[in-house]
Amino acid sequence: MAHSGGLVFLMYSARNPEAREMVRALVTLGSQATEAAATLRGKVSATRIMLINNLAGPARRRLLGLGPEDDFRGIVNQRFRWNWRRRWLGNDRVDYLEAAKSIAVPTLCFAGAGDRDIAPVPGCRRIYEASEGNEKQFVVCQRASGFSEDSDHARIIASRPARHEIWPRILDWLLQHG
Repeated sequence: MAHSGGLVFLMYSARNPEAREMVRALVTLGSQATEAAATLRGKVSATRIMLINNLAGPARRRLLGLGPEDDFRGIVNQRFRWNWRRRWLGNDRVDYLEAAKSIAVPTLCFAGAGDRDIAPVPGCRRIYEASEGNEKQFVVCQRASGFSEDSDHARIIASRPARHEIWPRILDWLLQHG
């Protein structure tokens, strides 16, 4: 299970096919790599976040809503480079979105309707659609779907609504597929 960093498992699995056999299920929350800078608003936001990320300390990054924990500066920059280019490529040109097609584990992906800057719904959906497998579920955390709020990047994992609406779904999913 991973927030934002759900990409790490997919990247590792793409490079190490034997590791896939040890994983019974995957849950991601707000994980994407290509769509945060897909629009003009997204490009402006990505630029603002990268500038603050590089010029300010960790507390400022947390205030931007990047999540409950601080990410390393280089990791944040790498993610936004992928989003600027709209390609999820390794330094050695491995196309991880293409490689994700070979990963077939039961997958539950959450996206926050209020997350427009870090992991917009189209980006999360692109990761979801890239992965193979018959047992997949994509959930947009939004009022229109019965959630109490349109979750943003931090609140999809660390909020009272997440504790009552998202975490129990994750537990049920893992118990069914674990």
